Amino acid sequence: MVDVTQADLNHHIYYLGVMAHLSDASVLSLLTETQAIPHRIVGKNAHLEVMASVRDWNHLKEVADAIETEHGSLELLGSTQTESIGFPLGGNKIKQSMSGKLSEEQLEVLETAYRMGYFKVPQEVTAEEIASELDISRSTLSARLRRVEHNFCALLFGPQE
Repeated sequence: MVDVTQADLNHHIYYLGVMAHLSDASVLSLLTETQAIPHRIVGKNAHLEVMASVRDWNHLKEVADAIETEHGSLELLGSTQTESIGFPLGGNKIKQSMSGKLSEEQLEVLETAYRMGYFKVPQEVTAEEIASELDISRSTLSARLRRVEHNFCALLFGPQE
């Protein structure tokens, strides 16, 4: 049984609830038991797509073997070697903390500016181009971005709750 519910605070966030009849350990449990760091688990067409970080190729084989032993099959869709890893599943505290502190308009401005390359160095787009894309004035864009910046600074430097 699967339930997908849109979050009240933010239309970009959905809650996924899954109830399954499995006596075996879940994929998430297997990942953590083998010291892999889960980043994303997506249910798709009766399959799970999992993105996780592992130490090296031998660790990947260990994790894959554990999953195949418990669940019968595994298809490796790709791998990438990197020097740094992202946040584990549920560990992105800044994103979680900010999700309820930004208005829909602020989130839309921030997401559009990011997607268009406003924060890259060198900058790929001007504020005027973002404002035009969103069909808002340059001053409205500036005010929304400053409120977002204020919220981030308050989270990082303000009193701890």
